[in-house]
Amino acid sequence: MGKPTNHCGARTRLLAALSILLILSSLITGTRSASCCVRYRRRPLHCRRLSAYTLQTINKSCDITAIIFHTRTGFECADPSKDWVIRIMRCVDHNEKVVGGTEAEPHSWKYQVSLQESDGEDDYYHICGGTLVESSHILTAAHCVSVDGQYRVVLGEHDLYKDGGTEQIVHVEQVIIHPGWTGYVGNGNDIALLKLADAVYDNGFVELAALPYVEQTLPNNFTCYVTGWGLLGGENGSPDKLQVAPLNVVEHSICSRGDWWGSLALESMVCAGGDGVTSGCQGDSGGPLSCKTEEGDDALWRVHGVVSYGPAGGCNQVNRPSVFTRVSYFIDWIYDVSLVVF
Repeated sequence: MGKPTNHCGARTRLLAALSILLILSSLITGTRSASCCVRYRRRPLHCRRLSAYTLQTINKSCDITAIIFHTRTGFECADPSKDWVIRIMRCVDHNEKVVGGTEAEPHSWKYQVSLQESDGEDDYYHICGGTLVESSHILTAAHCVSVDGQYRVVLGEHDLYKDGGTEQIVHVEQVIIHPGWTGYVGNGNDIALLKLADAVYDNGFVELAALPYVEQTLPNNFTCYVTGWGLLGGENGSPDKLQVAPLNVVEHSICSRGDWWGSLALESMVCAGGDGVTSGCQGDSGGPLSCKTEEGDDALWRVHGVVSYGPAGGCNQVNRPSVFTRVSYFIDWIYDVSLVVF
């Protein structure tokens, strides 16, 4: 059974340094152990846009609990139990992206948001996706955020690096993480709400998401769609423009089998994909899994999942589907926090 890895992603300025250090560390350590882990800085490191090749090399060169970073003072082994190390690991030790997808029709997923974190200065970087569920609340994954982080969201976005005149940029006032979140995606409860400093307004490019009914589940092979700015697979890096890909739901009785995700697939999760071709990936974390469950005039896209985790060493693996937090399992909590009316 593979280990789950959480998912986030953004711009990079460290790709070359990381690649060089991967080689250096293999010469220094010669083993796959925590000794390949070095400290970058004691404040949380923001996710950078890394190629899938570099991420996979990191996973092969280091143990799951060890990450390589550049530091002016040289190599240093980091304590995996420290909070700042865990947050750094969250940025690199993951593989969740829209692989096998295509560019989305601009502004066709109007509730999709880009969650961005401050670098401590003037810049913000895309780290995760999110869903607008109420005019002042964003739904995302717990592993994407911390209660003391500095975040903003961009709505009405399509191209991360071009101002299309459709965007709304709003700062996050409060991060509300589910009380059952333990810091490990395999334990579930990977869900959070972000309270915005200002309410979002309808400019024609932003809309609220519809959510599923309490405990609503989806049948096996039901086709849903994952969207995000995550890695594209191979050495293609991260896209500038929003991507979309179809994923077929894998019902819990299958996804929880030993030859799939086993006990890591909880009833509070939704599995989708696992065909070895299409998946979510790094940078998509926290973003929506959208499914149209009704027919005819009642047809409505509902956000059934929040991107949570996928397999280490490559996103699109056979029998290792992308795993999402099942929104219908947490409807009561979402309502209690945000007063969303369904």
